[in-house]
Amino acid sequence: DRAIGKTSMIVNLAKGTELVKFTERGKNAVARRSNPSTGVAPTDKMTPETLSVNVELPSGEKQIQFLWVDTPGEAFSNSQWTHENQADWLNLQGTMSYSKAVVLLIPPYQELVLPNRIDSRTAINDLPNEQEWLHRLENWLNFFRHNCQNVEHILICLHRADTFCDVKSEAKKWRFDSKQGPFFFEY
Repeated sequence: DRAIGKTSMIVNLAKGTELVKFTERGKNAVARRSNPSTGVAPTDKMTPETLSVNVELPSGEKQIQFLWVDTPGEAFSNSQWTHENQADWLNLQGTMSYSKAVVLLIPPYQELVLPNRIDSRTAINDLPNEQEWLHRLENWLNFFRHNCQNVEHILICLHRADTFCDVKSEAKKWRFDSKQGPFFFEY
């Protein structure tokens, strides 16, 4: 979605975690999208980059290469953008049609956000209400059904979790169990 933090998420992931470490090449690709003094600029055109990350899995460390297609949010929410950028749109659809995984970042809805967790980056009225959010999610699921037949994994991220829960205590509730399938379970 538009202005939800797609680029910012990758920039922050590129800083590395205990389990995910970007290679130098990946860090350099991400660094081109951000400026330490001004932050992350909005994405105005689709920019594909091949990134490599080293991920610590239960079976050991594995290097994963992926194609990061940073899109302007308007690509999905503004039909005029799609019309004016047909080559980019067709290229994105082609890329998604053979992708193995897709990550969707969506905002929380207004009723979910706790007023005491709002900061200057978020205006509650700029967020969709619950019905608008459900309609948008339904549109995304239809889009995936029609354009992503080869996708094996769709990760839907409710972004800005800090506005509706205590992230650190919530993270302690979830664990991955490969015996349960490809999902994280609350315990």
